[in-house]
Amino acid sequence: MYFLPDGDFINPDGVLMKGRPQIEQCYAQVFGMGYAGSTATATVDQLRFLKVDLALIDGEFGITDAIAKDHQLPAERGRCTE
Repeated sequence: MYFLPDGDFINPDGVLMKGRPQIEQCYAQVFGMGYAGSTATATVDQLRFLKVDLALIDGEFGITDAIAKDHQLPAERGRCTE
């Protein structure tokens, strides 16, 4: 429910998903591949209110402890806009 029904999401690999059903399918696949036990962190570098009820957030994310089949995946980090 984090995303609006017509929301967009671009993953760290640059893949665009349009609409809540595609976004839900992506997350189900990712968590099924070993991210279910992972740890995610985020920091906010900048927060701008575009309207009273609409904000733009720029920051960084990190993911650790993801496991793929029989080995731990390397830590991930990157920039994000929400």
